[in-house]
Amino acid sequence: MERDESPQVSVVIPCHHEPFVGEIARLLLERARAEGVVIDVVIVGAGDFSDLPAHPGVRLLRTEHPRWPGPKRNRGLSMSRAPYVLFLDGDCLPGPGFFASLLATQRDGPAIAGGAVDSPWGDFWSTAYNLICLREYLSGLPASFRRTLPSFCLFGPREAFSAVGGFDESWTVGEDLDLTARLGATGSILRFEPAIRVLHRPAGRSFTRILRNGWAHGGTSMRARAQYPEAFGAPRISRNPVALALGAPLVAVYYAFRTWLQHPDYRGLFPAALPAMLVFRLAWCYGAAWNRLRPAQVFHPVANRGAS
Repeated sequence: MERDESPQVSVVIPCHHEPFVGEIARLLLERARAEGVVIDVVIVGAGDFSDLPAHPGVRLLRTEHPRWPGPKRNRGLSMSRAPYVLFLDGDCLPGPGFFASLLATQRDGPAIAGGAVDSPWGDFWSTAYNLICLREYLSGLPASFRRTLPSFCLFGPREAFSAVGGFDESWTVGEDLDLTARLGATGSILRFEPAIRVLHRPAGRSFTRILRNGWAHGGTSMRARAQYPEAFGAPRISRNPVALALGAPLVAVYYAFRTWLQHPDYRGLFPAALPAMLVFRLAWCYGAAWNRLRPAQVFHPVANRGAS
């Protein structure tokens, strides 16, 4: 970014020792330059930043203490300079035509857009994680309006994010569910846009981490469903702890079959990934049931040295 140019997009990257942050920053600058878009990149977090590109459009805010992703994103939002902000996780690499696809979402008026996930097919656990934990946001799905969106690749007008106060920092997991539910309640249009593609390479994934993510995300999702029932439209029985616990095996099988139908490109992965897929959904249901019994329980993200 030239010093006398105003950025069109500010990219906010929360991170906690992700190994790819320098690579992501360089690729963002390359994509923006190739597409004629002026950006600035704000990186907030902890780690080894020795490989960050020395560029006036890249700024770093080191956190003195580990913070959850929501507070990091809020710090980045407060430092943003552009009319549009992209929240991008520190394990997501932007795909071709990235900024053109982002800006295209604003042609018909302000909107909040969520991107799609491509997987690193040579890495079993990372690809399995994407299939199991991000099945609703894989790149093979069609564009659609959504009631909530994740924050691994979340784009929209800066004033829209600021108007609702950014991320609620009391949410350690699921802060994106809370944010986008509030955005939707204030009239923002939420869209899943598969043309916005990122290669998601989550670090340190394993069967155990997928299990623990299921528990944490189930509990946090239930908190969001209780707080924003209009954003989820789920029947009352789906929030009953007894029904959640007893019905968990059926729910796990249902979601596995649904995932198999929706994602034919991933079917070759199913024989090896199915056990983790079923266990994730079981843990999700049990975490959700526990939240209904202990609504004050705070669910923490899995300590995976990552922001996502």
